[in-house]
Amino acid sequence: MSVKKIVAATGCIMGMAHSRMAAASLKKAAAKEGIELLVEIHDCTGVVDRLTEEQIAEADAIIWAVEVSIQGAERFDGYQILRAVPKDAIRNPLDLITRALAMAQAAE
Repeated sequence: MSVKKIVAATGCIMGMAHSRMAAASLKKAAAKEGIELLVEIHDCTGVVDRLTEEQIAEADAIIWAVEVSIQGAERFDGYQILRAVPKDAIRNPLDLITRALAMAQAAE
């Protein structure tokens, strides 16, 4: 069985802390499940670890845990995206991961 791949974007209206906390929580939960997760962070400094179109295309699922606009959102056009807020990613990252993978599988 191949390793599942998820890409995510996090961003909080308050600045930096919650954006980074959400990213860290998602990464930790994914690692525990053996899932490869790449995340770009939208915060007061701009975009950190910007996802490429290739990374997005290779993903099995996409999560946006944001309260801000995604810079370059057109990169995600045509893909199903599980939308949430950073608080959800911080408190229940595995739930978001599970839901995103289920949503993607249902769309196949």
